[in-house]
Amino acid sequence: MALYVKALRVRADKGAVAALPLFKEVLQLDPENTALAGRVADMAAAAGQPNEARQLLEENVQRNPGTAGPELALARFLVSRQQDSTQSHAEALTQVRELQAKYPASVEVCGLAVRLYVGDQRRDEAQSAVRAAIGRGSNSPAFWLALSSIAREAFPLDDPDTRGAHLAIISGCIEKAASLAPEDGAVLEAAADFYARQQQQSKAAAYYGRLVAQEPGNLTARRKLGQCMRLAGDIAGARRLFEELVRIDDSDSVAHRALASMLEAAGKLKEALRHRMELLRIDGGTAEDYLKMAVQLAEAGMMEERRLTLERGCFACPVSPRLAIAYARALHSAGRFKEASEEFEKAVKLAAKHDPDVLDDSYFLARAECARDSGERETAAIHFRKAIDKTPRGKSDRAVPAYTGLAMLWLEDGVKLEEARELLRLASSLRKDDPRVAGAMALYEEKKAVRDAAQSVKKVP
Repeated sequence: MALYVKALRVRADKGAVAALPLFKEVLQLDPENTALAGRVADMAAAAGQPNEARQLLEENVQRNPGTAGPELALARFLVSRQQDSTQSHAEALTQVRELQAKYPASVEVCGLAVRLYVGDQRRDEAQSAVRAAIGRGSNSPAFWLALSSIAREAFPLDDPDTRGAHLAIISGCIEKAASLAPEDGAVLEAAADFYARQQQQSKAAAYYGRLVAQEPGNLTARRKLGQCMRLAGDIAGARRLFEELVRIDDSDSVAHRALASMLEAAGKLKEALRHRMELLRIDGGTAEDYLKMAVQLAEAGMMEERRLTLERGCFACPVSPRLAIAYARALHSAGRFKEASEEFEKAVKLAAKHDPDVLDDSYFLARAECARDSGERETAAIHFRKAIDKTPRGKSDRAVPAYTGLAMLWLEDGVKLEEARELLRLASSLRKDDPRVAGAMALYEEKKAVRDAAQSVKKVP
């Protein structure tokens, strides 16, 4: 044991070549350890010593006569080196055929033979090997599962003309394994996975259902069952199953994604968006991902969900001024004016470092409206003016909300009535029939009438 530990340390420190002599010494002390002989041979081959590897494996066969393992290891090595020369290939073929005759019931030998025959374009021989193994049979579920994988190599499923017959052979192996071990979870899952890959969703669902019944805590199997039910057309059943998965684990992205897709297909946009929200929370995303989600939520009238998404986005992407601005607007809409103002100021600092262009006319307009609603009228007037100044050339109509907002401030305070009227006339020329401009102009007329009446009273002796 001490020598083996030393060999492991040398391999870790200096590599396989340096450790190889030590491993050979270990093998001499334990000559019947076929697994160790195989590992040492693998190291020799990897170190560029194929002849040494072959000698080790041949000696292992001689030390363990009549044992399948050493002979199979040698055969595997020969198959792996068959491309080296015509002689190597012939030796590999001879060795495999001898093993088939000597160990006809070995699924490992069958698998090696099929691998060699398929590589040689000897598909008939590969298929004959599988059929022979099926004919001999076994009471071991592991045998049939292994044989089903081997059969997939020998009987390809890509040709429509032969697919049905080939699928029957492979599925026959699967069904045999399941009949021998009807309560073995690994067997049930292998069967279910196979049918799911072949788009036979009903059969797959049946096996997944049996697996879930035996292993209720197997959430992976539940997810697979839900997907099969969905693809098989049982939308109601799939939805119930995925909803149960979300109740068990609200961070189950597979369940949320499936529910979102099903709800979207059913036209239930709001419910689907809630699951899309959760997917963004679970998987994360870029600032743009959070902004897009916020827009979708706002369009659906889900304003609180929009605010929450933007809050999460600011936490996930703390250097994005665009997210900070969008979050500030959401806070403003929610009546949380103080927090909104703080977020607007935070956006200014972030923009200076990362994205100065974000402080455009729309930013100052939003900032002004928030200040106005929180009672900071002087600050609002300053930002309305900045919004007007920041209006892009050739897009003068974008200034209409700022013109109107500033005019309304003056009108509500009863000051600068004529200046307000001029702003509103300009706004009306840029955007005719704007209801906000019309409303502001009506307020101007009211204020003007009150002013004129007051002036008339003062003129009375």
